[in-house]
Amino acid sequence: MLTTSELGEEGTGGGFPVPWVMSSRGYGLFLNNVDPTTRFDLGETVRDRLTIDAGDGGRESWNFDLYVVAGDSYAELLRGYLRLTGQPILAEKWFFGNIQSKCCDWLADDVIYIASRFHAMQLPLDAMILDLQWREIRPDMWEWTPAFDHSVSHDKKNNLQWAPAFGDAAKMFDVLDRQGVKVGLHENTKSTYSNDAAGPGPYLDQAFPDVSDPRVVAKMWEMHRPLIAQGADFWWHDQGERIGQDGVNGYPMRNLNGSLWAKFIVDGMRREFGRSVPVLARSGPAGGHRYISPWPGDVPAGIKFATLDLDYLRNGGLAGYATIGADMGGFYRGATPDPHNEVRRICDMLLVFPVIRTHGAYYKLPWMFSGAAQGSYARYLQLRYRLLPYFYSAAIEAHETGRPILAPLCFDYGDDEKTYTRDYDFLLGRDLLVAPITEEANQREVYLPAGAWRDFWSDEVHRGGQLVTIAAPLVSTRSLPMLVKEGAILPMTAPAQTIPSERFDHYTFHLYPAAGETTQRTFQDRAQAMEESHVMEATQADDATRTTLVVEQRAPRNTPNTRKDGTGTDADARIDTLYFHGVAKPTSVTVNGRVLPEQKMGAVEAGWSFGKSDFPLQQETTVLKVQLSALAADASGRFECVVTK
Repeated sequence: MLTTSELGEEGTGGGFPVPWVMSSRGYGLFLNNVDPTTRFDLGETVRDRLTIDAGDGGRESWNFDLYVVAGDSYAELLRGYLRLTGQPILAEKWFFGNIQSKCCDWLADDVIYIASRFHAMQLPLDAMILDLQWREIRPDMWEWTPAFDHSVSHDKKNNLQWAPAFGDAAKMFDVLDRQGVKVGLHENTKSTYSNDAAGPGPYLDQAFPDVSDPRVVAKMWEMHRPLIAQGADFWWHDQGERIGQDGVNGYPMRNLNGSLWAKFIVDGMRREFGRSVPVLARSGPAGGHRYISPWPGDVPAGIKFATLDLDYLRNGGLAGYATIGADMGGFYRGATPDPHNEVRRICDMLLVFPVIRTHGAYYKLPWMFSGAAQGSYARYLQLRYRLLPYFYSAAIEAHETGRPILAPLCFDYGDDEKTYTRDYDFLLGRDLLVAPITEEANQREVYLPAGAWRDFWSDEVHRGGQLVTIAAPLVSTRSLPMLVKEGAILPMTAPAQTIPSERFDHYTFHLYPAAGETTQRTFQDRAQAMEESHVMEATQADDATRTTLVVEQRAPRNTPNTRKDGTGTDADARIDTLYFHGVAKPTSVTVNGRVLPEQKMGAVEAGWSFGKSDFPLQQETTVLKVQLSALAADASGRFECVVTK
């Protein structure tokens, strides 16, 4: 098992060879071996037989270090694996927002213009990445640009210095900082570090420093620190798999390099800047999830390659890499414009990918999309930002337990054999089922596991244990099949231009009552110690006479007791609105014992209304809307809403 340059068109490559498998029979196997010759043969040579061929690299005693993990569920098996390899890194909130990038020609003024254009169009944007052009390398070095000259070497390895031609970096940082937009910087093994006295050697292949040497990483950190102090928020590591030699640690670096390269940056940013940001990287070993957010390298454009992205995300999540993404829409240019690629591999995936990063060798800015895609992009990006409390809570659960943000159906429904063949039906968090369209089609068969499921866009209810056909027209507000599990409580917030660094202050809850009781835990933020985190716990109970929602908030220690207006503690978020789906018109609604009046849909005063929803993209649904206003919490941060049938 070895890292490769990028994921192949047939899905046979990939830069994260993790020797870890889970069985439906209640066990997992982890081979602690980084030798590139190690091989897992899952029935390819002999059907129904797992064969492990462990390489030793000419060394003794470490070639077959095999761990057997037992558990009653895939969740238990994955937790066992993480006890061996470490917890996945929890990225800062903004990392789950919109990230824009392009190879390889944005200069300082271009970055300012693009960020400002997003702002003017009221399209959320949280980060921009500068590809290699920010360093001392000419933007015309690549063959897909007309000015490319094969006779001239453009590699200028200048040890992370700004290219004079890039423009005014200080001005760029200042403008983007005022807009709340983060900046990421690219580096690679091929064209970043010089192999002379100015570089951080000793070196391995391609004159890349040996990051297994503590002296080397100390020098490399000194090169990164001033750029972070200047305003760089995160790093993008390219071509980390191109190291074929052994490091000073005595181990082959082919698989280890990506993780060790990211580790000193993540550790340094946490230690000296109080930041928790993974490195974007396309290579790493088992355990690299402590430092890395993976992407599969330069994959082709076109709808036929959508399954390649999804295979990568599914397998990465099951190996601990929960914070994972891909070049949305593909890296290499395909047909332009291509509505199917734009809608299915960019717009729809805004509600599927854990990390949403648009990147490529051609322009994929939303105002350059076809007409069919421009509206879809704005609608789904806004909805992604509304759902960020749900995404972020799923990310915290991934950090705590290893549960993938995007998981195959069998992860939760392993007793249902039919879930094992549904490769592209996914659980997003615990309560959403998403089924991306992976071909030129306007509908999709989706398998629904046990329970009842409501169409997110229409509230149509489907019983579990069956295949259903979901309409998903390319040009529509419902191009992505998405269903909600009955019993779910979906926390949402108001869309914003950028994601707040501290906590979400205002919430809307969408409730899908089911008989019995269900609970949703929503994190407003995540401190290093759980007792320092802001947490909301919402519990709904439904019976023949009433539906009850109780929300309790846990604030950090030493938080002032109450707000000046008496509506909870200063740490409490306000829950402004509740939407109850799939319910009949009630006879009464009370909040903390106060009877609310009935009113028209859309009213802003405290009260309730019943009818066609006013929530964006759900106007087909009939809902009970409870407007809370300042009634969201009592002095303890707790409130209770009772809907009498």
